[in-house]
Amino acid sequence: MPLLQFFLGRHKSISWAELRAIGWGNKDKDPLSQQIIERLHPDYNDLPVKNTLLLSTHLDTKRLNKRFEIQAGSFKVAKVTAAFTQINRIDSVNSITNKLVDLVKDSTNVTKLFMVINFYGDFNTKKAQFIRRTLKESLRNNGIKAKFLGDPSKLNYNSATTTKVLKKQGLELNLTFDKSQKLLIISKTVFVQDFDLWERVDAKRPYKDLKKGMLPSKLARIMLNLAKVSKNSGFWDPFVGLGTTVMQGQFLQAYSYGSDIDKDVLYKAEQNVVWLLKSGLVPELRYKLFYFDVKRSPKTNKMLKSIIKHGRFDAIVTEGYLGKPRLKPFSSRKQAILQWSQVKPLYKALFKVQLPALKEEGRIVATLPMYRYKTRKGTYAWFIPRPPYSKVRYNPIKFNTGRLHWINQDSSVGRNIIVLERKVK
Repeated sequence: MPLLQFFLGRHKSISWAELRAIGWGNKDKDPLSQQIIERLHPDYNDLPVKNTLLLSTHLDTKRLNKRFEIQAGSFKVAKVTAAFTQINRIDSVNSITNKLVDLVKDSTNVTKLFMVINFYGDFNTKKAQFIRRTLKESLRNNGIKAKFLGDPSKLNYNSATTTKVLKKQGLELNLTFDKSQKLLIISKTVFVQDFDLWERVDAKRPYKDLKKGMLPSKLARIMLNLAKVSKNSGFWDPFVGLGTTVMQGQFLQAYSYGSDIDKDVLYKAEQNVVWLLKSGLVPELRYKLFYFDVKRSPKTNKMLKSIIKHGRFDAIVTEGYLGKPRLKPFSSRKQAILQWSQVKPLYKALFKVQLPALKEEGRIVATLPMYRYKTRKGTYAWFIPRPPYSKVRYNPIKFNTGRLHWINQDSSVGRNIIVLERKVK
């Protein structure tokens, strides 16, 4: 029953919500986690520490690896090996080094070792360099010749370095110090995302449109996880675009349906999905793409009518039209509101007209646009439209991890992720 440390991505509140949605945070009694148990969330059994998240779990190695591969918002996961909660000062380098030496000796039987050690939180470069140097000397005195990879002037290294070390059966250790909580965490990396795969799916697919904007594959996977889409479940994307959600559904082995009003877009989405199989990225395909106008009742479509009759979808996961691409913020709030008024009818139709296609207690996960505009004071603010759904029909699913806003640096249009659950009649 390990205590795990998840290193969250740039949109940490979304990454945190995803981890909760896919089942992390069960209450477990682990000797190590008991040291910090009073700090854990009373409902979810998790604790944020300097852009990482500590989670206690009962899962065995096989099930852990399966769940690691499903999540998208955490770029690596480490097993916590030591948690110090009575730290007044971080000057005890010898005690830290001794703990690290013991950890290395317990982790390997070889005399030559490729190694990375990262520092997160309230560490400075000078302290990190000193600990690395002291650790290297201590390992040598214990008969272990360690080759430290990466730039010694950096506190932590990129995932490419981590991947290189793990492929060589090396060792990556992480030290995270939270001065405000007087908490020091030492962890050993056990999983790192395949960044080459994510980049390949986004950049090498046959069709993409970066100028107009494209739903990132990582975000699509996170949205599927927020919707609790899993193997053999069925979901529908009524604004399928270039097929990103359907593509990610194939990695989850879910039955994936996608529709659009643009036949040219449907052709491109088809080519993208088929490319996954041709490239050997998935062993089989489970999908269906079709023409459909989201403003019409699903009962007017023969296939949707049959799906409604025989069970309906487990989830609806989609990104609708966000408005015209913009390089600059709107000149005023009024202009931002005008833009929203032009796309709002599509979302109203999604939440109201398409309700019969969703199972009771099934989830809708959708991105709504957010628009950056210039205020009268010359500063910038975000206009965040109110989602046009009825609380009579849906229960909003709230996460106390923070706002689910996906905003890229210097962007003028952002994404507000909402999660709704259809009420039982």
